[in-house]
Parts: sequence; C-alpha cells; structure tokens
Amino acid sequence: MTLIGALFGSEGILLAADGRVSHQLDGGQNLIVADDQQKIQILTDHCAIAVTGADRIGEYFLDELRQTMRKRQTKDDVAVIAFELHKIVSTFYGKRLDDVAGIPLLNFVLAGYKQDRDRHEGAVYTLDNGAKFDPQLWLQKFGAFGCSAYAFLLGRWLYKPNLTMSECIALAALFISETARMDASVGGTTRMLRITATKACEWVSDEEIRRISEENAQISSNFQDLFFARAH
Repeated sequence: MTLIGALFGSEGILLAADGRVSHQLDGGQNLIVADDQQKIQILTDHCAIAVTGADRIGEYFLDELRQTMRKRQTKDDVAVIAFELHKIVSTFYGKRLDDVAGIPLLNFVLAGYKQDRDRHEGAVYTLDNGAKFDPQLWLQKFGAFGCSAYAFLLGRWLYKPNLTMSECIALAALFISETARMDASVGGTTRMLRITATKACEWVSDEEIRRISEENAQISSNFQDLFFARAH
C-alpha cells in the first residue's frame, strides 16, 4: 500500500507521500519491496501528480501523458491535464474498463491550478479504476489516498481552513508518521511538494521534513503526558 495526502492552505496546495512499496502475501503479511519510491512527479510549473497502486503501469501512463502534453503543447491547467490523462488511460483499456476486477488497482492524484484568463483556482482531481478513470474533482480541502483511513481521521480532527504552508507540512508529516506507526505498509522516505499559483512547484527539503517530524513527536509526547496526568 501507500499513503498520499493533499492539503489546501492559504498559500497553495501541499502534496505529500510516503516512500514505501509493499505487497501483501497470502498469509496477510506485508513484504516491503522499497522504502524510497518517488511517488510524486512534477508535470508543469503549477501541476503535479502522484500515483498509488500498480507502479509500473502507472509510470507507463505518466510517460504517455508527458509525450502527449509535449505534442499538443498542453497548457498549464490541472483540469485540462486531468482529461488528457483520462483519454490516454481509457483508450489503452477500452472495453476492459467495464471489468473493474480485471484492471490493476491504480489511482492518480492530480493537484494544481485551473486557468481561466487571470483567475487561478487550486484543484485536486483523482482518477481511478473504480470510476473508469473519469476525473473526479475533489471538493474537500484535505484528504488522503491509498492507506488513508487513519490519516483522514486525523484530518477531520486537526484540519482548519487557511493553514499556512508550514502548518500544512506539519499536518502532512503527522498523517504519514502516525499512519506508519499503525500500519507497516506505510513508511520509508517522506516527500512533499508545494504547489502555488504564482511560483513553480517546489520540493520541501528533507531537513525541513525531519525537523517538523521531530517537533511533531515532541508535541505528541507532551500531549500524552498531559492526558495521563489527570490520573495522579
């Protein structure tokens, strides 16, 4: 499994992912294949994509998408790119899309900005085999994909509108670290990408992620101390 999170803040969108690739064995155990998988890819200055599920076929579709964008000179618009990807995947699978069980589990998360003259609006689209890869506009301002139940609960508890980018990074780090603590199929290297309407996509440094993760761990420890202090 994997974990990808997206958060809208006052300064833009944060896309985050763990680095673990694992396969579930017949006995229910997870076989860890890699801990440093790059699951987020920059497509344009203001649009990025993350992939969960079948990694090799996902990479194939991303290569096809990049080639199509170059040939058609696709504009830097997340909605346009989402529908370009839909055409590529639906053409590849054809009528096989009607057989959900026969299609590898695959989910694309596209985050970026729509362009309408001078208006810039952040958006996240998901495309997955369950919806025949039709682009689904994400109406919420936070969410998680893949192994997401615990991360989504944390979001419901802690997310609030207009978070700063630093606050988004702290919350995304918490999503991933706490889910990894509960589920061994999540873990490895954490990567995050800032996406804004005015600046090109920018990676969050490993040092910043490490520092914020350490601060999160200290806050969690302090919270536990305060919570159980009532018993004394």
